[in-house]
Amino acid sequence: MDAPFHVPDVWRELRELPVTRKVLFVCPQFPVTYWSWHFSIRDLLGFNRRSYAPPLDLLTVAAFFPDHWPMRLVDENIHALTDEDLAWADVVVTVANRVQMESLERIIHRAHELGKPVVLGGLDPSMRPHYYDTVDYLHAGLIGDATRDLLLALAQNAARPAERQVFTVQQELHISDYPPPRYELIDTGEYLAVSLQFAVGCPFKCEFCEVAPYYGRQPRVKTPDQVLHELDKLYAMGYRGVVVFVDDNFVGNLSAAKQTIELLLRWQQSHGHPFQFFASASANLAERPDVMDLMSACGFFCVFVGIETPNAKDLKAIQKTQNIFTSTLEIVATIQRHGIQVYGAFILGFDTEGADAGDNIVDFVESAAICTPILSLMTASQGTALYNRLLAEGRLVTQTQKGPFIDSNVVYQKGQTEVFRQYVDTYNRLYDPRAFFRRLRRNMQTCKIDDKQYGKSLPFHLRLKALPRMIWHMGIKPSWRWSFWRVFLFSIANKTFNYFGYMAFMGYHYIHFSKALSANPPLAVTAELLPTSAQPGSNADSPLDYARVKDGPMVYHESC
Repeated sequence: MDAPFHVPDVWRELRELPVTRKVLFVCPQFPVTYWSWHFSIRDLLGFNRRSYAPPLDLLTVAAFFPDHWPMRLVDENIHALTDEDLAWADVVVTVANRVQMESLERIIHRAHELGKPVVLGGLDPSMRPHYYDTVDYLHAGLIGDATRDLLLALAQNAARPAERQVFTVQQELHISDYPPPRYELIDTGEYLAVSLQFAVGCPFKCEFCEVAPYYGRQPRVKTPDQVLHELDKLYAMGYRGVVVFVDDNFVGNLSAAKQTIELLLRWQQSHGHPFQFFASASANLAERPDVMDLMSACGFFCVFVGIETPNAKDLKAIQKTQNIFTSTLEIVATIQRHGIQVYGAFILGFDTEGADAGDNIVDFVESAAICTPILSLMTASQGTALYNRLLAEGRLVTQTQKGPFIDSNVVYQKGQTEVFRQYVDTYNRLYDPRAFFRRLRRNMQTCKIDDKQYGKSLPFHLRLKALPRMIWHMGIKPSWRWSFWRVFLFSIANKTFNYFGYMAFMGYHYIHFSKALSANPPLAVTAELLPTSAQPGSNADSPLDYARVKDGPMVYHESC
């Protein structure tokens, strides 16, 4: 394992295994989502970049496989899985969540037709293993003792087992012992960004969030040397552009984050600032101007912040205590003043929210000049305090077998029909093209913007190619073209044209995504939608599957 840090002795024997297995890592296809940037990639880049980011989970687990085992990776969001790929492999390894189930089942079926065993892992299979009963090996948990046992099992027998084998991690490997991901398995030029992990776990206990129940409330972090080594690897591969820290809370351990950012800044300065960073952070980041100044200087151009709701009463009810030390407007404004844009995440469906919850979110987004808000439906993840409370109240939609994808497993106080209607309406208002461009102009007027950072987000030749496409699709073709032109010209006069191009690129996807969502709205749960064993509010043994709140809404059929 190529790593400048300690590797536990129990893993070293994997290097010396006498057998060889050809391993095919496969990332199932995602549907069109808020995060996919599908419409912008298709229309503005002409598929010169095919997906947002590579599957870091597969690249990470691949680093634990013996170095002498041949490996390939197929990302179905980039290239189709071929029969030749499957024929080459001795074993297929994949990760998935529920929204990828359709693609995953196809992969499993094709692999089994050729007699290839399939290994599956990830958060969703770990929390809901009963939904993934067709795989041969299921890995539950983070990297740990069961990972090693699974690899030894694959070395001992390359054939499919007679029944599904489940390997559950009991002793987790600390993230500081992780080798660097096998980035060499991908072509970074096929993605808009590349992912990197710094930490796992979050110290907070938001009622609805599954991060703490699954990853733990004690944040564990990689060492600064690990992070820099992974950046060295990407740099040596020729990658330049956006690096996304996939941690649920990059500043969960603030002191460790600050130490790493300080060294990141020195690395960036010595290498000519080749990377721009995106991370998720809790709202208490706004209390640390020293950390925000470092992040801005280092190249952190944007942070994803779970605002959830602008209503303090609702925040208290969901135990989102880190958001109530000051007004949520001031939290966003403080981060923006330090040159870091805010992706604001909001949720509809809280028990305590009023009938005007959607209006309040729209008003807040407009006042805060948040260009790219994301809105999700409240869902109850197994293991969370919310899940346990709603289960006790008989307000969870449940099922005991696989069934159709359901947009939420919660019986809302206002009813699913009303919450879903408000959800679609709010999305349409947030991403009305005229409203988006008005918000973008106000954002450029009020926020500190380092325009040069945004000029590095894509290679120059791609930005040059995207410009005429952007002018056609946003400045000529639509009825709202004058909204585009007014801000286009303002950005030139304001010397924020690179920033405008980046935000307009994202906005184009979100505008069309909201239209697709209107054409494919969430469906309220009825008896006709579920198996006969599942009824709204029943107390069946296993939970209805759901869209994880952080993944945002799903749209299955392209309508626009």
